[in-house]
Amino acid sequence: MKLKFDMEAISKFVVTGIIGAIVIYMLNGVSQMGAGNVEAQADKVYDLIEKALVQCYALEGSYPSEGQFEEKMNKYGVILNHDKYMFFYESFSSNIMPDVVVTPIKTIIGE
Repeated sequence: MKLKFDMEAISKFVVTGIIGAIVIYMLNGVSQMGAGNVEAQADKVYDLIEKALVQCYALEGSYPSEGQFEEKMNKYGVILNHDKYMFFYESFSSNIMPDVVVTPIKTIIGE
């Protein structure tokens, strides 16, 4: 008894499997990229804050105090989004670069 193979059906099955594997691989990559994107955005926000602080120091001769932080950020073009990020700002002295931490809220609440 000789087996007959339908090469057209087999090739369609193989092509469908390969396309399915590619789609699954791409979807997995996109979901991982989204998770890393939140951290990358927080890093960009931190960089903007740091540049605004340096500009403030260069123009005014001092870094803003903790009470002036948000006002000075607005003055130098950085609008803080408290819905998306938590900001920690600690100023030691007016002539020492303050500590700044930007944390995405999604990482805090685990979304």
